[in-house]
Amino acid sequence: MKKRVLLTAVLAVTVLFGACKPYVPNELSWLTESEEIMESLEEQSEESQMPMDELMDQIESANDAASNQENGTSEDAQSGAESSKNGSTAGSSSSQNSSSSGSSSTGGSSSSSGGSSSGGNSSSSGGGSSSTGGGSSSQTATMRGVWISYLELAEFAGSSQSAFTTKIASMMKKCKQEQLNTVFVQVRPFGDAIYPSKLFPWSRTVSGQTGKALSYDPLQIIVTQAKAQGLSVHAWINPYRLMDDTNMKKVDDSYAIGKWYQSSNRSNYMVNVNGTWWLKPGNTEARNLIVNGAKELLSNYAIDGIHIDDYFYAASPSVYGDTTSQAKSYNTALVKALYQAVKSVRSSAQFGVSPAGGFLKNNSVPSSDINYLSTDLALWCRSSGYIDYVMPQIYWDYSHATQPFTMTIEKWKAFVTSSSVKLYIGLASYKYGDDIIDRQKADSVSGKASGWCLYRYAYM
Repeated sequence: MKKRVLLTAVLAVTVLFGACKPYVPNELSWLTESEEIMESLEEQSEESQMPMDELMDQIESANDAASNQENGTSEDAQSGAESSKNGSTAGSSSSQNSSSSGSSSTGGSSSSSGGSSSGGNSSSSGGGSSSTGGGSSSQTATMRGVWISYLELAEFAGSSQSAFTTKIASMMKKCKQEQLNTVFVQVRPFGDAIYPSKLFPWSRTVSGQTGKALSYDPLQIIVTQAKAQGLSVHAWINPYRLMDDTNMKKVDDSYAIGKWYQSSNRSNYMVNVNGTWWLKPGNTEARNLIVNGAKELLSNYAIDGIHIDDYFYAASPSVYGDTTSQAKSYNTALVKALYQAVKSVRSSAQFGVSPAGGFLKNNSVPSSDINYLSTDLALWCRSSGYIDYVMPQIYWDYSHATQPFTMTIEKWKAFVTSSSVKLYIGLASYKYGDDIIDRQKADSVSGKASGWCLYRYAYM
């Protein structure tokens, strides 16, 4: 019986890593060799009927053993297991703006209106300055945030404007009741947009159908309702990740990603990793599209910042035709360009990164700096001009064998040395109860960091 359960768990992991985290290294066999991981999977066996993205969140604990194994564990596998946010299939959300007007085919226009129905005031300080302490744009308040992922939004996709507004208003009221001051809303999960854009196609996350435009602007409603509760709003984007072939074929070539996908030189712009297309970080046009997308958001909505998470390279840089050194430099070029773009549109707006939170055993550098993700947090967190804050996902409890919370947060505190970079902590409310999360919240504001953010709204 036990062997059958173990086999089922291993098969589940194999499927999940293929569907949820785009790159699965050949060294996946280390999963079956670790009793700690297998025991963790057995404990989660009752969750087998959960959606893929939810189960992936649970299997994030595979990182537990990854950082503790010096032999037989690839760094790629460690980071793949460690990253837990929005891990469902990239092909599950994509769209084509069938009613788009003036859609950009180059991704080079930063002056577009984005088709916003009201668009927000680009001159707004976006401060969230109410008595709730939502002024994260000034970075004077302690961060008390929550990630609102596309998974939450998809639950009422295709709703009428009235129904959508009612639901969002209720969510924002709950955030205020929970004494939060900031929401990080996933506005571009798969190279698509939950808002009318001239640069990216509509997302089925909000419309309920690939390529179907809504008659209203979901993001404007989100911003309006959040501000009504005194909450700051940060637009969370996944910069490189696109969709699978089925959905990419539905993207009109009036959009840059559609044009590139349909062109004979597609490989110059994107790479397919386990069935999902990803923009190439080394392509200047691709990076410009991402940067102009950030400008579009800031120009059309009274948001307080742009936020990117832990998805950078989806596989070894060699899969992209890049060296490790090139990969880090390309990611750095994007991060710096995004920072500059944010400040050029609204100097008070913030730009931050939420990387995987783990450190390899006996290493003082975050794992994503030395594995295939190819970040350069050692530069971004120790120099000015790259990010305003870093929000590592520290998704472990205090008794964890290899990544205990206290040790990990202390490592991050020592790691972030730039006075211009705030340290916030991403907490796994999906994984632990209030007893642990409340303690971690307290530790995240007691001199170790400047605040916290919960993943995610559904588990708040």
